[in-house]
Amino acid sequence: DVPEARIPLAPAAAAANDAPRALREARAAQAAQPDSEAAAALVLQTGIESEPDKVIAATRAFIASHPKARELRVLLVRALAQVQDVEGARAELDSMARANPEDFEVLYMQGALAYQTGQLDDAEKYLKQYSAIEDQRAAAGQPVPTPPEGNAALLLRVQVAEEQKRYDDAFELLQGVQDPAAAFPARLRQAVIRAKQGRLDDARKVLAILDPRDTREGVQVAMTESQILRDANRMDEATKVLADANAKYPDN
Repeated sequence: DVPEARIPLAPAAAAANDAPRALREARAAQAAQPDSEAAAALVLQTGIESEPDKVIAATRAFIASHPKARELRVLLVRALAQVQDVEGARAELDSMARANPEDFEVLYMQGALAYQTGQLDDAEKYLKQYSAIEDQRAAAGQPVPTPPEGNAALLLRVQVAEEQKRYDDAFELLQGVQDPAAAFPARLRQAVIRAKQGRLDDARKVLAILDPRDTREGVQVAMTESQILRDANRMDEATKVLADANAKYPDN
């Protein structure tokens, strides 16, 4: 077979739920193209569930002789996390960060891994570095790449702040969400945060200044306000908010 022709066979087998064949095809593709990062990635992806130790070892061996295989290293981190090797994933990320301290995706993954393992201070540290580099580049007029995680880094910082009960910090972070698709849910969350602080009037003010673009958003505002009131045991007001919304949006 032509070596390049082997690579599509593994995903095709995986799509057909033939995991053993998918791994065989991936290994055949790598044997035919031993320097191919794509083939090495296929071996890892198709074998991580059935032969995790073997495919992780093979991936490490490939990376040792191909240290610039960045995308494969990212896949390895995810694979290590998948098999609960948190320390291995953290060590790989730390190594990548030393090689490129301003790698956006690596900083985000370090923060996400720290969050997942309950290390909230470390999560905030990494995610704050991520935001600082982004801000510095923007201030210097340098191009700021749009990372695949989008607003996820900022929203994860919000989650960390909330879990640490730094509610004012969480509120201010959400204030920075300006993307139209994300701004509306961010404002709803700001209202919920103020309610958690016992600042019901402020929470309702956040909702009152919103300008819903459609019925769906209008209903979300009403549902959020009603829930805030119910949580505060103000049942009559919560009921009235829903009744008013039902009158305003009768078809929803």
